[in-house]
Amino acid sequence: MSDVKIDTNIFHKRLSILQKNLTADSSKYSSLLFLVGARDDESTYKKSTVLQIWLLGYEFAHTSMLITQDKCFIITSEGKAKYLKQLPNKPTNNSSDVEIWTRTKDTEKNKQLFKDLIGKLKEVGSEEQKIGTIIKDQYKGKFIDEWNEVSKEDNLQYLDASLLVSKSLELKDSDEFNNTKTAAKSSVVMMDTFANEMMVVVDEELKTKNSDLSDKIEDHITKTLLKDGKVASEVYQGATDFIKKERPDLLDHFTKNF
Repeated sequence: MSDVKIDTNIFHKRLSILQKNLTADSSKYSSLLFLVGARDDESTYKKSTVLQIWLLGYEFAHTSMLITQDKCFIITSEGKAKYLKQLPNKPTNNSSDVEIWTRTKDTEKNKQLFKDLIGKLKEVGSEEQKIGTIIKDQYKGKFIDEWNEVSKEDNLQYLDASLLVSKSLELKDSDEFNNTKTAAKSSVVMMDTFANEMMVVVDEELKTKNSDLSDKIEDHITKTLLKDGKVASEVYQGATDFIKKERPDLLDHFTKNF
């Protein structure tokens, strides 16, 4: 993750959309809590992971995010926290306060972070409100196990917030709209290239690696879309958006930058 760069402006802009919808539904939700555990084959398709990618541009395993009407608290590891250190810097006066709480190898400290998080949940909640989350997203791993252990006595009340999250994600800004158009073009190029390459592999009984196939697809996408006047960043974002959706197994082999 050495080349990870989080766009602070985009994060805060999209966070404000979530908070606006949370405020509109404040009769039901006191806050929003998203806990992402260990990565598995289904992670890419879980809404909590999709939300992370929408806000941060990347998937952050073993990470929790608490969103209130005017604040955001993120708990993650020391290694991941260094990529988020600029998020507390407000791009505007109206931007939310963001706090990054860092987990270490100290088990007791990590438990205390979860206790503090529960304190924040109770601080903004009431008997009529529940904690919004994605009920069907079931993650596993040490991070989730520790949370379950710490929170089991607190009788936290959850309510599914899938529709609220979907409503937040459905409004596309200009950057997302351009990426969607680029992704649509990328999908055509990718599927044509993939089909043609696989026909050659099958017909000639060749052996090939995922990485080699990814390189050929990437090359075709880049050349085709740059001919159409797309800048490199648009090509990359559009291509990765499509690959995340259709062939996530190839994503790790896809070049991180041009």
